[in-house]
Amino acid sequence: MNARQRQRRQSRELRARSRRAVINLVSMIDVFAVLVFFLLVNALVVQVIPTPPALQLPAAAISPEPRPALAITVGTEEVRLGDRVVQGTAQLLRGDSAGLRAALAEMPMATDRDRGEVNILADRRVSYRALREVMNACSDNRYAQVSLAVAEREPGDGA
Repeated sequence: MNARQRQRRQSRELRARSRRAVINLVSMIDVFAVLVFFLLVNALVVQVIPTPPALQLPAAAISPEPRPALAITVGTEEVRLGDRVVQGTAQLLRGDSAGLRAALAEMPMATDRDRGEVNILADRRVSYRALREVMNACSDNRYAQVSLAVAEREPGDGA
C-alpha cells in the first residue's frame, strides 16, 4: 500500500510539472490600452496663471494646480481685477475697498447662489490687513471659494 501511494504521488507530480501556464495577452493589452488613454488625458490638463513680473508671490511647501477662476492681483501699488486696475493698495490699508467691491459686483453670477471662485495673487510685501479687505470684499460679493496663490518653495528652503 505504501508503494502504491508513492507511485500515485509521483505520477501526480509528473503531471503537474508537465502542465504549462497560459498567459492571456488580450486581457493584458486591454488593460494597458486603458492605462495609456487615462495617462494621456490627465497629462494634457495643465493651467498656469500668468503673474506680472513686479509681483513677488510668497512661497509654500506644496501647491496644487489652481482651478480656472477670476484673478485679483494685489501689488504694492495697485489692485487689479483681471487686467483692469480697480484701486490703489493704499486705499485698502485705510479700510476702503469700494473700487474693488464695485468691480466685483459687476461680475456675472456663476450660479443662483454664488459667483464662483476667485484666486488672489498678492505680493509678499502686501500687509495682511490689505489682504483681509480683499477677502472681505470677495465674500461680501458672494464669491464662495477664495484662494491665495503662492510660489512653490524649493526643497530645503527654510524661508
